[in-house]
Amino acid sequence: MCVDEGTQSKTLKVRVDHFDKDNLIYKSTLLGGEGFGDFLESVSRETKIEAKPDDGGSVVKIITTYRTKEEVTSEGKLKQLEASIKIGDRKTETTIKAVEAYLLANPNE
Repeated sequence: MCVDEGTQSKTLKVRVDHFDKDNLIYKSTLLGGEGFGDFLESVSRETKIEAKPDDGGSVVKIITTYRTKEEVTSEGKLKQLEASIKIGDRKTETTIKAVEAYLLANPNE
């Protein structure tokens, strides 16, 4: 998996843990890669899409779990972890908005 230019990671190792097409649930784990960080072991994400019966739209629920190699106690490492989480959140939001825009423009696909 390639990620945006200008960020630390250029490639990431991704494991698909669960895919349920009928219930729209996808679980995956990022296991590391170039620039993944010295203290971060893995990042697990569960994504579930639920229909909104009132307007035909949907709600995307995402649970992300960060696992560190050791307890993060120093202020510097904590700030690095917080920055990594913010970058990940922005990338997730950008992806969801792109998918939403595509689906709105192509409702029959």
